[in-house]
This record gives sequence, structure tokens and C-alpha cells, in this order.
Amino acid sequence: MLRPSLFVVLLLTVFTVTFLACEEENGTNGTSQPSGSQEVSMWLAGEPASIDPNRAVFDVEVSVVRQLFRGLLWFDEHLKLAPMAAVEVPSVDNGGISRDGLTYTFKLRDDLKWSDGQPLTASDFEYSFKRLLDPATASDYASLYYIVKGAQEYNSATDGATDVLERLRSELGVKATDAKTLVFTLESVRPTFPQLMALWPVSPVRADVVQKHGDSWTEPGNLVGNGPFILKEWAHQEQIVLEPNPHWWGADKPQLSKVTFKIIEDRAQAYNAYLAGELDVVVVPPEQMDSLRGNEQLSKEWVAHTDLATFAHQFNNTIAPFDDPKVRQAFSLAIDRETLSNVITKGIDAVAYSWLPPGMPGYDENLGSQWKFDANKAKNLLSEAGYPEGSGLPKITFTYANSGSSPLVAQFTQEQFKRNLGVEIELEPLEPRAFQQRVGNEEFQMSLLGFLADYPDPENWLPDFWGCRKYEGDECTQFAGNNHIGYANPQFDSFVGQAARELDPAKRVELYAKAHKVLVDDAPVIFTRYRGRSLLIKPHLKGLTRTAMDGGIVGDFFLERVYVDKG
Repeated sequence: MLRPSLFVVLLLTVFTVTFLACEEENGTNGTSQPSGSQEVSMWLAGEPASIDPNRAVFDVEVSVVRQLFRGLLWFDEHLKLAPMAAVEVPSVDNGGISRDGLTYTFKLRDDLKWSDGQPLTASDFEYSFKRLLDPATASDYASLYYIVKGAQEYNSATDGATDVLERLRSELGVKATDAKTLVFTLESVRPTFPQLMALWPVSPVRADVVQKHGDSWTEPGNLVGNGPFILKEWAHQEQIVLEPNPHWWGADKPQLSKVTFKIIEDRAQAYNAYLAGELDVVVVPPEQMDSLRGNEQLSKEWVAHTDLATFAHQFNNTIAPFDDPKVRQAFSLAIDRETLSNVITKGIDAVAYSWLPPGMPGYDENLGSQWKFDANKAKNLLSEAGYPEGSGLPKITFTYANSGSSPLVAQFTQEQFKRNLGVEIELEPLEPRAFQQRVGNEEFQMSLLGFLADYPDPENWLPDFWGCRKYEGDECTQFAGNNHIGYANPQFDSFVGQAARELDPAKRVELYAKAHKVLVDDAPVIFTRYRGRSLLIKPHLKGLTRTAMDGGIVGDFFLERVYVDKG
């Protein structure tokens, strides 16, 4: 991707992975044209807590943000980097990256506008980036950008005096040098920095809009974005309505006159809404798969693909009994993943024994095979740990979000541990937001974990989830931002640390693969499934381009390409 010289190739080449993009039949082949009312309704599985780009976290939030805001760079249909608000992806050849790899310069397009028609400038991007790092914003994604000079110091200054915060803010390594030029200065070389700049948290946000409306700036009538759509209506807990942005500057002009995201938490209700013609796209509930396959019409509307997403059962490694590796290993061996996949998704999900999903550099299909279901071995390990037939184990509570397939997963898990280990576990369902808070505060024994890639690189999967940022002797005193289980292994951190500095892409893959093996062998969690997505799509919906990183809305990277053909 970046090829000025051998040194710079080694310095700046990031992993490139090709994922098949699926564009629905007749999407762009010239045999179909917009016909009939250009309105569609799509399923959103929950109410977004925030559609502020600097604060959005969950996939239902990110999908909405992607329609209203666009950043400097983007991912194309094969998940390769592409320019968006920037004229081009920076490289050493085009002057976008300095020879030492520490300075990135983005040149903006000349035609950028906000949805109210005002010019969009580099200062808007600078403001948004500084707001993302502002301790008051409390962004979950701020730590992802600590590679920028001064970012960690500023974001960590939660108790800083006003003058100190102002100084740290002014010293951040981001500067709009003129209306069309944005410059970033990094602390050290980061081959994946361009991919980070294609993510939603660094979309532009306009200062005057935020300052005028405060926390309500993302409400209809207040929100000003720069994406292909504008926010027309947000009936909370019911629906979000989008209309085309009249000042959209992108190559693909929206042909839809109205997009409605219907907020339906119950998947069975969403499925029935599709059957009633109230939705144009829906995820198929597993319990409907058998009847769908036997339905001549619905089977023609059915499609499936695999996401870059992994599910796991995570243990709190800092408290008994899961501070004991043998206990964790016993529980891992006691889960029949094949049956779990069949029960939860009728086999749409693939069985997982490791964290990195298929298609990700560093993935090894044989890794984790030692944790395949074996009830006898599980019982023996639990006995070796001092808990024969579960005798003497402290009370174990399994905490999960009471939504989607999680209750079914929890019930299956409870049955498996009872049958295969003789261990009773208590189930604790929580409202999704409360669940996130409990996990974030490490207030659980065992819980569900799911992750969908932010960008297609193992860096996104390994250091921040399983790493330790600071050791005192052999003890970890500062865990990585998303490491909520208290897992630490100096060998793992050594490998990911080397990978972060490695300039040779092949060696970098090898180092991440070694770190991945350390993680899987330690069994700090039970890796269970790689997510498959089973969908029903109305035949009249055209141009829907699906990728392996879609969020809560299918095809959310390219909804501006979608149209209706009822001819």
C-alpha cells in the first residue's frame, strides 16, 4: 500500500486482508434501476445511548454515526483503506507521511461541507480529535489514539486544573495548519495509524453546534453532520429516520428519500415485522432457521456471511476460583461448542477455540484444539484443582446482558457445567447498559464477551483486550483499557510490544501469532464462536453492500448506494 523504498515499505506497510464484499443481486449490474417509493426500513436491535461520534461504542450506535458523519479515511467494500474527506490515503510518496514515520499530513478535499451548507475545514477535525481526548468527554475509544503525541497525558489528566488541561490540550500532536491541511505528530512509529483514522471516533464534530446545544446537540434539528444522510427524526425507543443530506459531497449520492431504523429489541418481533412487510432487512432468529429453509419464498430471500467477530465466556482471573488456571481449563473443556453453535444459530456461527477470527492475520485453525470438548478431562482437571465433582467451589455467578441470544447462551452454559462438571452456576441477567457497567468495573465472576473488529488488524484484537501496560516485578499494576478480566502474561506483552515496533510485516504477523498462542494456551477465557450473520433481504432492495465489519445495520458502510426497484 505504501511503497517509497525498502525501508519505508517495512516501516509503513500495514496488513492488507481482502474480504469478499457481497452486493445484492442487480445492485450495480445495469439491469435494475430505482423504481417505486425510495423508502426502506431496517432493523436496529436497540436504542443508541449516543450517536455522538466521540462517544459511540455499541454497534447500533456506530451504524447510525456512519450515516451522519464521515472521517478523513474510510474502508472500501473489501475493507482496504480509501480516501473519504481526505484527498488521498497518506504515504511517503505523496508527502503524507514523513520519512521517519512520525508525522502524518492529510490534505482535505475542496468540496467539503456540513449538512447545513457551511464549509468543513481542517479545524473541525482538530476540534473533534481534541474533544475525543478531553477527559470530560470520557470516550471509551480515546486510548486507541494514545499514539498521538501528548494524547495519553491529556486524556489521563482527569483531576487537572483548568490551566493544566489547556496546556496539555494545546500540546496535543494535532494541528490544522490551514483550512485544508491537518497534521498529526506521533509519539512513535505506528503502521496502523491510517486505519485508526478511518474509524468513527475521529469523525469531524463542529464546535459551535456542541457549544450551543450541549448534550442535546445530537437531537433532530440540532445535529449538523457531514455524512450522506441527515437526522430527520428520533423517536426514542421507537425509530430513527434519516433523509439525504442535500450538501453531501461524496461520490455516491443517496437515492433513497427516506431510511427508517426501527428500534426493536426483541428479535422475534423484528422477524415478524419483516414477514409483515414492515422491514426490508432483518437478522434471522436461530429458532426460525428450520422453517425458513423449508419456505420456498423466504429461502430465496435468505443470505448469510461471516463477520470478523468472536464470542467468548470471560472469567475474572483475579478472584477465586478462576484465578486458578486449572479451574479455567476445566470449564473450557466442559463446553460443547459444536452443540452451542447449533443451539444458538443452527450452525450459522463457526466453532471457535481461539480469539482471532478466520481472515485475520495471525489466525491459526489448529490453535486451541486442546480445549475441544472432553467432559472426563474437564472433571479430572477440576479434581486436580481441589474441587472434585465441584465440591468446595465458591458460589459462581454468570452475568450477561438480557438481550438477543445471550439468555439462551447463558442457559446452555448453565446446563453444560451441571452435566459435565457437576457444578451449579447462578444466572444473573442485566439490562445491557448495566451489564456493560458491571463488566467495565470488573464486578463479575464470569460473563459473556463479544467483539466485532474496529479495523482488520490483530493489533485491534490483542494488546488492548489482554495486555498489561505496566508491571512492578511480575505483577501487573495497569491493565490495558479493555482488559477487564485481570489477565496478564509478560511473555504475551513482550510479543505484542515487539509487534508494535516491528517494521517487517511478515515478522509482525509472526509476533502477533506467538502472542495469540500464549493467550489461547493460558485459557483466561472460553472462546466459543465466530459470528455468522443470517439475513432476510427483500428482493426489491438493491445495492446493499455487506462487509465483515458491518455494525448493527447490515451494509452500514455504504447505505448511500442502496435503492428500491419494484419494477
